Amino acid sequence: MIYSFIFILQMTLIRINKLLPVVLFDTSYFIFYRYFSTLKWYQFRNKNIVYTELDTNEEFVKSFEKHVYQDFKKICKQWRTDISNMIFCCDCSRDMIWRNEHQEYYKGHRVQNPTFNPNIFVKFYEYLERNQNKWGIHKLCIEHLEADDIAYLTKKKLLEKGWTQPIVMITNDNDYLQMLDEQTHIFNMNGKGGDLSKRSCGEPKKDLKIKIIMGDVSDNIPSIHPGIGPKTAMKLASLSEEEFTDYLNKNNCCDFYDKNKKLIDFTEIPMNLKEGFQSAYQFELV
Repeated sequence: MIYSFIFILQMTLIRINKLLPVVLFDTSYFIFYRYFSTLKWYQFRNKNIVYTELDTNEEFVKSFEKHVYQDFKKICKQWRTDISNMIFCCDCSRDMIWRNEHQEYYKGHRVQNPTFNPNIFVKFYEYLERNQNKWGIHKLCIEHLEADDIAYLTKKKLLEKGWTQPIVMITNDNDYLQMLDEQTHIFNMNGKGGDLSKRSCGEPKKDLKIKIIMGDVSDNIPSIHPGIGPKTAMKLASLSEEEFTDYLNKNNCCDFYDKNKKLIDFTEIPMNLKEGFQSAYQFELV
């Protein structure tokens, strides 16, 4: 499959302070988190809320923006970094995701919460834009790539440049666990209980294999064989390569495993999309 691109006239330069940790945000996760946290506060103060009008509600939007900035300061303090070392990894539109070519109805069964106002995305990006000159935050978005794809490619690029500082990822998605290592820290916004490494089995390669075996219900990716749960997936992932290959052959699972690997393993991102990312962004460590 050859994916189309918006023609890039000029490469965007991303300057990162090499002496401080870098923070990579799963932007959609962060916006959802901040929206519903703000909504919880707003619901205590107001009744008969018209959710479709929250993006034009001055009180709600001001509170949303205020707490976004407080979140930024909190993260900077926690990781001893600067707001200019924050990178927002953005999802392309759902119908443009490259995985759609390999999985019918990929993410297609997700149901939107009726209390969510999607226009808050616009408000968030407008807020970043208004403060861009002051903060120097970076926003990365490429056609056909999801936020986790961009986080993976960004980490890869930083390491190629000789990055030595911590890499912090803000998300609640277990797909990121395959990127876990001593230099990479993966957290959600839930305070002290937000360390996603606690969900890991302790081996990122095994985490990935378990995820491939189990699939992902939220993304409409089935397991490689009916009835596989976490315990069975762990047992299968612990088999030797010979034993695991034998299991796949005996249960006619080879094609299902290969398909799930293509969808879940970040090393499977198509080469032309990796090249598109390389063409779009130049990273400079200063």
